[in-house]
Amino acid sequence: MRKEIRFSGNGGQGVILASVILGTAAALYEKIGDKQGKLIALNIVSLSAFVEVTKLVSEDSLEKAVLQAAPKGTEDFNMEAVKIGRELAKTLK
Repeated sequence: MRKEIRFSGNGGQGVILASVILGTAAALYEKIGDKQGKLIALNIVSLSAFVEVTKLVSEDSLEKAVLQAAPKGTEDFNMEAVKIGRELAKTLK
């Protein structure tokens, strides 16, 4: 079964809001992203889930981009968020 997700908005605001809402729903209401009582990077979880579903970029490209953008010392934290996003998306397929 084919699924399509379309995010749109003026200046990217709709895309950002959709990402925040998806991440919040996953972390708070589906109990995804709660690791040792600490909510992880919701933006990375939702971005990773989006990439897993759409295959817009490769997993390797996403990981490299996240590591490049992640503040020093948060690399492992953000890579865990990428993993959780992928796992979440696989439950949707």
